[in-house]
Amino acid sequence: MTRFFTCFVVLCLVVCSAAQDKCCLKENMFAITSGSLLGLHADMEFSASSQEIFSVVDYTTSRFMYNSTAYTSDNNVSYTMVIDDFEQKVEWNIDFNTKKCQKVPFPEGKQMPVRCVPDNANFVKQVTYSGGTLVNMWYYPIKSPIQDGQVVITLTDKGCLPAGTSYVGKITNSGQEVDIMDTMGYYDFTPLTDVSKYFKLPSFCSSYETKPIDGARRFLKHRYFI
Repeated sequence: MTRFFTCFVVLCLVVCSAAQDKCCLKENMFAITSGSLLGLHADMEFSASSQEIFSVVDYTTSRFMYNSTAYTSDNNVSYTMVIDDFEQKVEWNIDFNTKKCQKVPFPEGKQMPVRCVPDNANFVKQVTYSGGTLVNMWYYPIKSPIQDGQVVITLTDKGCLPAGTSYVGKITNSGQEVDIMDTMGYYDFTPLTDVSKYFKLPSFCSSYETKPIDGARRFLKHRYFI
């Protein structure tokens, strides 16, 4: 009986380990859209918004573009774009409402969005989405000079495509600590071969500021998993 139990435990560990294999997204360049619900709390004030974010990723040059339409709880609509260039270590914040641009060096601790399930991630479970798509859920803590929180990512069992992300924790934005609750669902994943047109700056960015533009960073923050 003891031998049977030992063999059963070993078999279970093998099966569980196989189910928990970490994966990586293979595509180097792609576009993806996400819907997000975001709650922010800072200085005794709370704000909420829903966002649609069109993202373009280029791992070959370490560039990421996020184009956001955000609908706030006070019935305002914000149109912003962020370009992160990890080779140049600069960040462009573009506010289409005010037609202002900002170019600043990366803050200390800014990390490039990962394409693989992190080493410290723990497997949660496998579930089936509508239509029969199998997805795997992973949980991991994330901590850096600008972030401190917990992330849950949901990835397709085949292809390791992002299906959902949630984050609860804090970020430091322009020296201010902000509490965040954020959940995102991804759709319209499209592999690309040329992304150059997505990283062109608007004509009004011929002049730009080098100090923070609050509006541009209010709704677009560090992406946890692409």
